[in-house]
Amino acid sequence: MNRALRIRGTIAGAAAALAAGGCAGAQVAPEPIVSKAEVMKIEVTDQSFTTFTSTATLKLDPAQAHPAREARYELFVGDGRKLLAAGKVSLGADVAAGGTVEIAATAPYADEDDLGDVMEREAPLPYVFKGTVTTDDGHIFEFQRAAMVRAPRVPNASVWHVETSIQDKEVSLVFFLRVENMNPFELQLNGLAFDLAINGTKLVEKGTAGRKQRVPPSATANLEIPFTLSKENFPQVEQIIRSRARMQYLIDGQIQLSIGHIPVELAGPIEF
Repeated sequence: MNRALRIRGTIAGAAAALAAGGCAGAQVAPEPIVSKAEVMKIEVTDQSFTTFTSTATLKLDPAQAHPAREARYELFVGDGRKLLAAGKVSLGADVAAGGTVEIAATAPYADEDDLGDVMEREAPLPYVFKGTVTTDDGHIFEFQRAAMVRAPRVPNASVWHVETSIQDKEVSLVFFLRVENMNPFELQLNGLAFDLAINGTKLVEKGTAGRKQRVPPSATANLEIPFTLSKENFPQVEQIIRSRARMQYLIDGQIQLSIGHIPVELAGPIEF
């Protein structure tokens, strides 16, 4: 009898312990504290022909130190505020009281189908940089700020001079071209692929000019296209020499960049 009572007591005690454990497991974790981070500044810290990097400088809390663990971000770009970049970064930084933390994120200026429209845009491109910073104690700091980025510019090509000389019933021509980089970042120019026509007669097909070179921000690259008009390729050359008649040229081609190509069409007079 006593033994049976002891068994029942053991079972009852185990049931009570399980019940207590179940109650403990059902406890709801405390809600994280959410605060607003002070956005000290937002600036574009890097650009290329297709993407830009924006850096947000945040003050989490001027009164106390925070070991920052990770940041999550979103970049909404363009007049329609389209989400073009999102992600998270590990920080592992001790943010001192009154100190700041920097969050950098990279996004394209637009989807591939809309990039051409962006390059023709004169006004700066708006974007919104928003996200959160989480500290080791689970505190979440939210931030958001609108800013502007200068849209990339299509390189501008022009023929600034055509040099002519006459020798032995032939006309030697040199077309001097400039490719202007109007961007605040460097371009990789791989040259020019072109067709050349003079007075409506195509004389060069699939020609190339220039070489691989880096074009610094707000700088120009110079290209030369030499060509000789002779009786074999231009039967009216002797008549042109006698009359010193003005000719017309057409250079139809593509500026070759490291990221793709840009069509160009250059036309103008050739004078002696």
